[in-house]
Amino acid sequence: MHYHIRIKGYLDPFWKDWLAGLTMVHEPVGTTSLAGPLPDQAALFGVLLKIHRLGLILLSLETYEAAEAQEQRRWDAGHPDAALSKQTELKTPEGELFIMQARMSNPATIFPEVLQPIQALLKATRQGGVPQKTLELVHLRASQINGCSYCVDYGTRSARKAGETDERLFAVVAWRETPYFTDAERAALALTEAATRLADKADAVPDEIWEEATRHYDEKGLAAIILMIATTNLFNRLNATTRQMAGQGW
Repeated sequence: MHYHIRIKGYLDPFWKDWLAGLTMVHEPVGTTSLAGPLPDQAALFGVLLKIHRLGLILLSLETYEAAEAQEQRRWDAGHPDAALSKQTELKTPEGELFIMQARMSNPATIFPEVLQPIQALLKATRQGGVPQKTLELVHLRASQINGCSYCVDYGTRSARKAGETDERLFAVVAWRETPYFTDAERAALALTEAATRLADKADAVPDEIWEEATRHYDEKGLAAIILMIATTNLFNRLNATTRQMAGQGW
């Protein structure tokens, strides 16, 4: 089924994937249009629940029956993992069956007032003049360090959409030993690692790492990178603690 949802105000594009990948358009009248196919009523309910948790006002909901069959085929082709359950059965090397399942809903979705400040933080990171690809690398590296499978999966997809190559994405985990990154990106990645591993040493962010970062970024750029590091670490801790599953929405 194809749906067209209108909400009051402008929703940041960051939330597009979280809202089932619906096409997002900011309309001149101060509203946001969300349109696209959803596989079933459960998926629609999930989107509406997320809109509610974001504290947004739903203005209208329409369906497009005529496009249903064609859009469903497009959806199935473009979302091979759409049928994945929130609960996944896996087997250990010894053949024992165990269940991968989130312990609870993501805490950030339980309190509606939480998501809007997070959205504002993410929006602020894009106002510091730092290339989007660099911010994506920062997000991915922090998520790798913290072992957040949800954020690594999401971050990789987001980086690809920003134009990042698989070659560079595969090398992020070993960025020091590869030739694919600029000096500015290396400075951002070094700062990311230090600021994420605060407990590893007494001087968590050494002067040499900070000074190298200041060679490539002004105060606004540094602020954007630090905000991205901090916000990513927030997401990592929310997702890892509650075992949010990679490839699944909240």
